[in-house]
Amino acid sequence: MKYSQLLTIAALTAGADASCEQHIESELATLMDIVESLENDDSNLVSTIKERKDELQRLSEDEPECQQRYLSELESLENLVDAVEEENFESFVKSLESRKDQLVKSMLIAEIAPAPKRETDSAAKD
Repeated sequence: MKYSQLLTIAALTAGADASCEQHIESELATLMDIVESLENDDSNLVSTIKERKDELQRLSEDEPECQQRYLSELESLENLVDAVEEENFESFVKSLESRKDQLVKSMLIAEIAPAPKRETDSAAKD
């Protein structure tokens, strides 16, 4: 399968989740907060993760159509917490980098995917 075919498939798949893509930037900001907490060696790491978890639970109730994205982020946060509790910072960094890479790819796919047509767009042309 050619690279362009893979991009097309990825873009079409991403279209189903397009309304939830706006949360990627928020998740990336949270990952940056986590990294800054570790770099500053402060105790904000736990509170940062807890606040994000609480926010994800609220968002999940408000926007059930994005629940898969929120679950994915919660799993990512759980992996980070597990790595910190085990004092396995190599695993922590790998989990962090992996999640960041997934989010950046999602952003890139969202940028190349054509915006889904809305009914109001076609009605306006008629």
